[in-house]
Amino acid sequence: MHDGASLPKARIVCKSLFAAELLYMLQLAGGQQLLVPVPSHWVHAVDGGIGICLDISHMLKFSL
Repeated sequence: MHDGASLPKARIVCKSLFAAELLYMLQLAGGQQLLVPVPSHWVHAVDGGIGICLDISHMLKFSL
C-alpha cells in the first residue's frame, strides 16, 4: 500500500486509471513487479519513486 513516509521505495513503471483509483505497476529494487491500486488523489509520475509498506490483510497469490 502507498506510504509516503516509508523508507522502502519502488519505481513506478506505468499507471492507468481503474474506477476511482490509479493502478500502478511498481518495480522493487530486486526487479520484482507489483500491481498496486492507489487512490486517484495521490498522483505520482512514471519513473518516479513511491513509498510502500505491506498490508497483508488481503493478499492474493497467482502462479504463472
